[in-house]
Amino acid sequence: MRHFLWLLFLAGYIYCDYPLRISPDTLVAWKGSCMVIPCQISETHDSAEVRATDVAWFFQPVWDNSSFDYSGSLLYDSSKRRKGKTMAVSPAFQDRVKFIGNLGNRDCSLMITQLQTKDSGTYGARVVASVGNYNWRYKWFRNATVNVIDSPKGVHVGIMNDLPIKEGDTVVLCCSSGRNYSRDNWYNWVKSDHHSVEHKYSASELLIFPATSEPVTSYECEACNNAGCTLSQTVTVDVHFAPKGVKIKMTPAGKIQEGKSVQLKCEVRKAKPQNLTYAWYKDGEWLEMDSATEELSIPEVTLAHSGRYWCEAGNSVGTSRSSPVTLSVIGFLSDESGLRKHANSLVAWKGSCVLIPCEISGTFNFATINATAVAWYFEPFWDHNLQDYNGTLLYNSFKFAEGNARSAAFQGRVKFSGDLGNRDCSLMITQLQKSDSGRYGARVVASVGNYPWRLKWFLDATVNVTESPPEPRLEIVPAIVHQGRTTEVICSVPYHCTDVLVLLTLSGLEKHHLSPQITMLENQITKTVTFEPTWEDNGKTVGCLLSNLDGSEISHSTMKLNVRYRPEDVKLTIMNDLPIKEGDAVMLNCSVGRSNPGNNWYNWVKSDSHTVEHKYSGSNVLAFPATPGSETSYTCEVCNYVGCTSSQTVTLDVHFAPKEVYILGMTEKVVHQFSRFQVTCEVSAANPRELKYAWYKDEQQLLQNSADNVLTIHEVKPEDSGTYHCEASNSAGPSRSPTILIDIWPLHESTMRSFFCLLFLPGILGKENMLTIAPNNLAAWEGSCILIPCKIGLMHDKARVDNFFMIWYFDPEYNHTLKDYTGIMLYNGSSTSEKYLTPTNPHFLDRVIFVGNLTNRNCSLKISHLQKNVSGTYGARLYGFVGNRRYLDMWFAPAAVNVNVSPPKPKLESRMAQIQEQRPVTVTCWVFYHCPDEPIMLTFSGLEESRMFSQKTTNRDGKVQTVLSFTPTWEDHGKMLTCTLKSHNGAEISQSTMTLDVKYGPKRVKLSAMPGITVQEGEKLSLACTVKSSNPEVTYQWSWNDVRKYEWTSPIKEFESVGEQDSGVYRCTVVNTVGSSSSELTINVQYPPKDVKIDVPPGRIKEGDNVVLRCSSRGNPATNRHGWYKDKESGIIGTDKELRFEAIQARDSSTYYCIAWNTIGNSTSSSITLDVQYAPKNVQLILNSHQPITEGDTVPLNCSVGSSNPSHKRYYWYKSGERITHTQELYTFTAPPEKVSIYKCQVCNVISCTASAPVSVTTLFGPKDVKAVREPLGLIKEGSFVKLRCEVRDANPQELTYIWYKEGQQLQLDSTVTIPKVTPEHSGSYYCAASNQVGSAQSSPVWLSIHYGPRNVHLLLSTQDAIIEGMSVSLKCDNDAYPPADVYTWYWNKQRLQETSKILQLKKIQVDQSGSYHCKTSNSISEQESPPMGITVSYSRATVLKRALIGLGSVLFAVFLLGLLSHLVQRWKKTLDPGTGRARRSGSFFVKKAKGEKLCNGNNRPRENGADGSIGFLNQGAETSISYAALRFPPSLSEERTVYASVKAPQPLDDAVIYSVVKKPQLPTKGDTKPDYENVVNKSEEELHYSSLVNLGPRPRPTYVDSETDSESEESIQYASLKH
Repeated sequence: MRHFLWLLFLAGYIYCDYPLRISPDTLVAWKGSCMVIPCQISETHDSAEVRATDVAWFFQPVWDNSSFDYSGSLLYDSSKRRKGKTMAVSPAFQDRVKFIGNLGNRDCSLMITQLQTKDSGTYGARVVASVGNYNWRYKWFRNATVNVIDSPKGVHVGIMNDLPIKEGDTVVLCCSSGRNYSRDNWYNWVKSDHHSVEHKYSASELLIFPATSEPVTSYECEACNNAGCTLSQTVTVDVHFAPKGVKIKMTPAGKIQEGKSVQLKCEVRKAKPQNLTYAWYKDGEWLEMDSATEELSIPEVTLAHSGRYWCEAGNSVGTSRSSPVTLSVIGFLSDESGLRKHANSLVAWKGSCVLIPCEISGTFNFATINATAVAWYFEPFWDHNLQDYNGTLLYNSFKFAEGNARSAAFQGRVKFSGDLGNRDCSLMITQLQKSDSGRYGARVVASVGNYPWRLKWFLDATVNVTESPPEPRLEIVPAIVHQGRTTEVICSVPYHCTDVLVLLTLSGLEKHHLSPQITMLENQITKTVTFEPTWEDNGKTVGCLLSNLDGSEISHSTMKLNVRYRPEDVKLTIMNDLPIKEGDAVMLNCSVGRSNPGNNWYNWVKSDSHTVEHKYSGSNVLAFPATPGSETSYTCEVCNYVGCTSSQTVTLDVHFAPKEVYILGMTEKVVHQFSRFQVTCEVSAANPRELKYAWYKDEQQLLQNSADNVLTIHEVKPEDSGTYHCEASNSAGPSRSPTILIDIWPLHESTMRSFFCLLFLPGILGKENMLTIAPNNLAAWEGSCILIPCKIGLMHDKARVDNFFMIWYFDPEYNHTLKDYTGIMLYNGSSTSEKYLTPTNPHFLDRVIFVGNLTNRNCSLKISHLQKNVSGTYGARLYGFVGNRRYLDMWFAPAAVNVNVSPPKPKLESRMAQIQEQRPVTVTCWVFYHCPDEPIMLTFSGLEESRMFSQKTTNRDGKVQTVLSFTPTWEDHGKMLTCTLKSHNGAEISQSTMTLDVKYGPKRVKLSAMPGITVQEGEKLSLACTVKSSNPEVTYQWSWNDVRKYEWTSPIKEFESVGEQDSGVYRCTVVNTVGSSSSELTINVQYPPKDVKIDVPPGRIKEGDNVVLRCSSRGNPATNRHGWYKDKESGIIGTDKELRFEAIQARDSSTYYCIAWNTIGNSTSSSITLDVQYAPKNVQLILNSHQPITEGDTVPLNCSVGSSNPSHKRYYWYKSGERITHTQELYTFTAPPEKVSIYKCQVCNVISCTASAPVSVTTLFGPKDVKAVREPLGLIKEGSFVKLRCEVRDANPQELTYIWYKEGQQLQLDSTVTIPKVTPEHSGSYYCAASNQVGSAQSSPVWLSIHYGPRNVHLLLSTQDAIIEGMSVSLKCDNDAYPPADVYTWYWNKQRLQETSKILQLKKIQVDQSGSYHCKTSNSISEQESPPMGITVSYSRATVLKRALIGLGSVLFAVFLLGLLSHLVQRWKKTLDPGTGRARRSGSFFVKKAKGEKLCNGNNRPRENGADGSIGFLNQGAETSISYAALRFPPSLSEERTVYASVKAPQPLDDAVIYSVVKKPQLPTKGDTKPDYENVVNKSEEELHYSSLVNLGPRPRPTYVDSETDSESEESIQYASLKH
């Protein structure tokens, strides 16, 4: 420290309050560049000037404790350079560091060039400076961080995927770099393949894209930062993919005659890898082969080979199927392509009839079909011997008449209802029996066109006869019914016998009185009712009755309406009994009269007079603790997904017991006996305010239900000691105040009398007491000790008290005779007072000790082994001298001591009204005790020893207390906390106890389920919620899937029969006022599959689509098995969840259903029907127009369509790929000016669109958008090369003729005009014209502007008259330039003026502004100066006259002075040489001049008036003396200016010559006064005398200010000085 303090006073110590600044202090640069580290020094520091003397820069500076300075790699040190020493710069920075600052300008910046990456680091500047007048130097230090970055190194692209990459994978490429700051990098990615140019785009270091089957693609990445970019290696992404473009090529194509050979080849457009495998399928069945190849050869086809074929190609990635091809074998028995059926499967019931529809096509292979015979079989089969179908014959048009079936089982029940002439081959069977279920087949014999043979086709269908008729199917459209929305109820039943009619009747919706719509379809009967449902319709039963015409019931079905509507009759009620009190659990119930669906949610709105509304969601019961405050309003809003409804508003008024009850009026804890005691019970807040009060002492009630809140005890007694508290109550409950401790000090009557008397005795009142006993009312118990604290003051009456002694008395009394106190003397500090001693009382023998120290002004007294009889008054008597007084002063202080028989019990108090677990608690145990020499102990017990270490005991102001701090746990509840009072020797004196009432939340809550957490639907379930311990009592809250169940309040919840809706997470929360704890179980209710349905792709199904039917259901456990079924096909057709159709065909149209299983059971779905449709085919575009087509001709186009299903068509037209707003079959347009336009039409139905082949239309037209182009663009200077081109955007034909024009005059016949060197004369407007055989057009003009510098620069004067001072004159700098000159500079007498405009204004011109003027002007091309122009400014008449008068007066005055001077000289010479002096005296004071000598000023010329305008005067009064004077005038005397006179002296001669010179002083060009000067210059030898007039007038003023001011009025003083 000593060294450190010395350093503070050493010169150059480091100062912390820096006026040194480096900003910014973090810099970034790149390798190879340079960088300036900015450094500035403040001008002042602590209001004193800073003068920097030295600066040093370091790299990587560190603090050196030995030198108390910074050190490091030195970069620059001005102190060494200034002292001429060698500056050892770090070798790493040699020749790269330059100090660019200037300490004189407070700049300490440093520049580093040729930066390297190793230069990154910390740079520090240390500046040495002097501040103000301080004798020491300051040192300041600042540093900056420099980061030198380099372009990324080691850039590498890596593929993050596992190889090989397959199509559909997410490819991740990572661009990494070796050494660089990657967080500052950006990345450019380059992608290229064999067909596309490179594409460059920015991304992060990761490039993520889906793998596609595109050509092999290469990638490169470029990592960049501010220092540059680095390119990585090339990475090729090779994507493996399954075969693409799989198709079958059949050779020969078309229909194959029976016995011919055919070859099917499976072609794959592309695949990777190429090692492919093949599989062949026919009609969905796999064709088993020894080794399947890409070719399938059939040497001799038969009718059995007819069918649909497709192939499957695969590789290691996957497989792909081709579209199916149909192999049609023409033979005696052909395929079914000549027959059409409307349903593959038909359903009927016993006793009904069925019509099996059959239809013969009109054409076959574009030839007409003529059916000749038909035969129907039951359970047909293929007979190889007959090479035809056979079975139970039902009808044969060749062999027997109608209705005569060969089979006895069908005798009289079969009817051929078709007509071969109308191509109808349908069959009807009546009086159906269960045994009629089965397969029925029709074989038709027909001739086709000119074929030489007959063809046979076969078609079959399945009939399922049920024992009982099916129930009608009821459907609701839409499926979800909303109140007020139009709804349809549809009743349908499958029915296949139109000859026998049945009826459908709907019931249950009679009140709507709507007429039903009956539809008879081919395979079913449908009845529809449309109505608008209301909430009253919810739950109604709708019935559908299937009956015969006579009304007899066949079957019926019913369904309940589920009408969805928003909640109705919403009410908000308070579930509590009123009034609501604080702490009550307020329960607001939001009830709903009705709602569908019932899974409502509730929004609650709370508002009061101070807060805005708060909206939040919850359950139907809002529970919250009632808290005091302003009245609060609540509103609930009940919502379901249909809508929301709000309730009325309910306002809560919470009653609460009194708050913050406290006692006022108690200022001291100790009250003296017989005094008056009064306290008040105060309440901060309560609702209601009608309060009653009760007072308690030691928990015993004193006053009850009093309206008065004041407790008064007029004369307190010792038995009034104790703890007091008050209790305020209203209808909401009571609240008690904190307790106050009242300690009543009992005094014997004599003691009290003596004590009070002593207060009025001398030494107590009336003057400042030097004794202080505090406290002066002490209590103790028998056997203990007591220390009466006593202190002696220092000053009395502003004087020091010394030389004092004192005496202690028991029961002191004032003796008026002695005028002093007497009593049982306990201590005497003076030997002179023994004659006044009373005998020592035996009660105090060996028990009184004076523990004070008078030197320290301590006069305390200790009494040990106290007994009851020593209670009383004690007094201290002090004697002493005040200051220099010679008499003795006395002071007295009493104290009251009360000794109780038994020791008191310690008081146990806690600052917390309620003890709660895990919240720190402080318990205080205290007792009054006044003998610190024999300390007592207060110790706690009752808790674990490890938690008792925090006891802390203090003794302050006679109160001993021990504080125990601990954190209670729930296990501490009920424990006894004991505080024991022990003497100083450890003996137990007394103790007090406290029972801990620890409030804690529920512990060890457990939720259990019987029989278990997994149950089956319909079983009984019991949930039990148990809690081990809690204080206070608990309530139970249940929730299911986080939804509060307010109605469940018991610890046990039972379910008689669980359902699937009972699955979920159940939580039991046990709550008390302290906290809560919960336990949860997940109940799993298992049930068989439900809601089994088939998910059909939305929209229409198009031929060739990949269609997936999904059998969806919900079950628990999940469905693990599925079965698919198709009408007219027996047995299961699929076992997966999905039934897939690859390239679906029309023959796949049928009815399907599925069955779902799990371990509990199974369920069947409803049936669905697939209908396959296709887009328009054979679309052609026909052009009907003459050729060639010229612009403006009308062109018609016709779009024709071969076929379409469905037939509805829409037409779209396209021109060169752009859509045209035309939708008709015929499109007519006017030929536009386009060379070739590509047209096509597109015909659409609801399935798709088909486009025609494009048709091109060629149009001839004249030139379009003729434009004149000038090269080069922009500014063209004089002498530049210029080229004008005539461009034509388009023309057809393109053989064009060009003509150029300038200003309307023809120039040449060419597309280009070339000007090697342009001049300003070439400026003008140019345009060109182009033409072909169709027409012509001309361009817009292009302006050629030649830019040249100023030319012919000259000055123009605004006036031709003479220029007289005071006039306003302007000069114009005239020139020729393009662009016009914009910079002007003016010069006067080669001095630059401040004017920069084209015109120079000379306002109120002055004579001194005469001179040569010229200007310099420039534009963006060049600059040029004008020739100079001279301007002469003449004086005005007034000026000339004024100056003449002043000059004449000056001359006369000078002559007078010269004469006086000459006279004095002559007299002086006489005194020296009287003869000489007499000879020299003549009639003139002018100097004598020798004869024949010429005057240098030309006055010896014969003429008097000189050419310069001067007037000469010659004095010939003496032979040897020549005197002259010259007055010079300007050329013009018309100006009103003062004329100056000048008497010029010639060159000095041998004789003494005296001159008088009057001339105008050499004033500056500016000034507003014209002072007068007179100078007499003497340039002769010793005898030369001269006089001069010096003008000390005002300073000159600017030239351009009007200065026509009379010189006589100016406040100027002229001095004349006579020099020898």
